[in-house]
Amino acid sequence: MSVELTEPVELGTWIGRAQAFGFIANHCSVGQAQNLRRIREAAAYRLLNITWEDFCREHAGLSRPRVDELIRSLEEFGENYFRLAGIVRISADAYRQIEPRIHGEHLEIDGELVEIVPENAVRIRHAIIRLRADLRAARDLAERESMPAIADLHHRLDRCFHEMKALASSTLSETETAGYRGLVNFAQCSLQRLLKNLPE
Repeated sequence: MSVELTEPVELGTWIGRAQAFGFIANHCSVGQAQNLRRIREAAAYRLLNITWEDFCREHAGLSRPRVDELIRSLEEFGENYFRLAGIVRISADAYRQIEPRIHGEHLEIDGELVEIVPENAVRIRHAIIRLRADLRAARDLAERESMPAIADLHHRLDRCFHEMKALASSTLSETETAGYRGLVNFAQCSLQRLLKNLPE
C-alpha cells in the first residue's frame, strides 16, 4: 500500500504520535506501530533528509531492526499482539507459540476465556509462563522419543563401517576393488544428499 505524504506538518504530527515509542519499546501500542508503518511506507522520513535507520534511532528511539520487527508483528498478528505485549513482554516467536490459545480479545486459560486487559495482567503472565513451559516440555519429550531411532541407526551404520573396513583390509581382486570403490562412492554421495536435505 502506497502512502503519500509531502507536508512537514503532517510528518511532525505522526512523529509526535510515536515520540514516546522509545520509552515503552516492549509495550508499544498498535497506534504507534501503525504510525511508524505509515512513515516508512510513505518514506516520509526523507523530508528530514535522513535515512530510515537514522529516523528509527533519532525519532523512535529504537534500532531499525526493532522497529521493522514491530511493524512485521503488526502486519502478521494485528492488534492482539500489541494488546498482549502491553501486559506481558513477549517476542513474536513466543506469540506464535501461544496464538492458538488467543481468541479475539481473550486468552484461553484452563478452558476459560480471559479478557486481555491490564486487570488480568498477573493471571495472564503466569498463564503464558506455564504455557511456554508446557510447550518446551512437549518439544523436549518429542526430541527424546526420536533419539532411540537415531541411536539404532548409529549402531547399524557403525557395524556396516566396521565390516567395510574389515573388507578393505582383506585381499581383493581387481574387480572386487572396483566394486568396493563404487560402494564407498555411493555411500559418500548418499550421505552428502542427506546432509543437504537437513533443515538449517
